[in-house]
Amino acid sequence: MANVSFDAVEFQDYRILRAYSKELDVEVLAINVESIPEVPETFRNRIPEDRYRKMLRYHYYLDKMLLIGNEILFEYGMRQNFPEMESRQWIRQVDEAGKPYLEGTDLIYFNMSHAGIYSACAFSKKPVGLDIEQIKPIALSIAKRYYCRSEYEDIMEHSDEGRSRRFYQYWVLKESFIKAVGLGLSIPLNQFSFHDKAHSGLLHVEHNVNEGRYLSQEFSFCDSQYEMALCIKDS
Repeated sequence: MANVSFDAVEFQDYRILRAYSKELDVEVLAINVESIPEVPETFRNRIPEDRYRKMLRYHYYLDKMLLIGNEILFEYGMRQNFPEMESRQWIRQVDEAGKPYLEGTDLIYFNMSHAGIYSACAFSKKPVGLDIEQIKPIALSIAKRYYCRSEYEDIMEHSDEGRSRRFYQYWVLKESFIKAVGLGLSIPLNQFSFHDKAHSGLLHVEHNVNEGRYLSQEFSFCDSQYEMALCIKDS
């Protein structure tokens, strides 16, 4: 179902993975944080103070680097997509539901995610949600309890090896929609579903959350141990 793939670009000393969905006009960036040569503390004056303090509160080194990875991607994405904005204008806030946004503009939307050794970030002209997940063994009773019945049945039709991957394919779609809406896990996972009405690779989200129209898309990530999807509010 995935039909968008990644290429590598260079930014300073970093190798960034970039994909662009021309159907949704969304850029998605990712970085393997194990490739970042610096240690977290060297970013003291390179990232916002609140983000640096948040990073220091993390106990595990990998968690610190995943936050740093998101900051590198945010800087690259802003400089590439919105060169007219100076860095001092990149004032980020978080709304009551925990969704990040840029203060002072409704023309730029972004969303961040991370999993395993990858940080990821999406940029759009519309509200957007992004999710990346590492495929791990999963108790399929979670899907039976929380997914739509048709989704659970679809998962169970796969072989034992393919069930975990299919579970995560649905999970990233659901998580990205929840993040695009901005209401968090207050939305039951079995209260919305995805349909490729035109067999185009774009999934329409069937929901009753609000009056908005949402479109989702899966991404063919460069690491087969991960799944990724995004969702935008189209109207």
